[in-house]
Amino acid sequence: LIAGLALLAPSDRGGSTSRAGYAWALACGLCIAAFQLIYKGAVAGGGGPPLIFLLSMATSLPVIVLILGRTRAGRLRTSLFDHPGFIAFGAASMTVSFLIVLYVLRTHGAGWVMTLRNCSVAFAQIFGWTLLRERPTLRSAAGVALVLADTLLLGIA
Repeated sequence: LIAGLALLAPSDRGGSTSRAGYAWALACGLCIAAFQLIYKGAVAGGGGPPLIFLLSMATSLPVIVLILGRTRAGRLRTSLFDHPGFIAFGAASMTVSFLIVLYVLRTHGAGWVMTLRNCSVAFAQIFGWTLLRERPTLRSAAGVALVLADTLLLGIA
């Protein structure tokens, strides 16, 4: 999985991955691992997935508003009105996937659930290639193959 994700790390316009790209990918991975363990603890402690989801979103909203500022908030409003279907589908997909993860965390280990959840990285690449007509590179295809192989190995372990 780590090798696959490393191949999918952000790259500069020339196609090579910078140290900053790896640092951002690592920081993101660490934050995701931390919050998933916290969610596992909340679910194991009796917290209901819908309430945990609601609290997570309510807590993140003020942070997002501060990061956006006034200038970018105006662009956000424009996006909402220009592409309401995409925004609604994205929000619904995110909500369903997050609730599924929270429900599965009730009965399975956090490491197992999160590793399987990481196959979303591969799906995003595949959807980009097929639906958005993005051009796959050998590196991104190898990364997808490694991520999916890890998921398969974990599933049969």
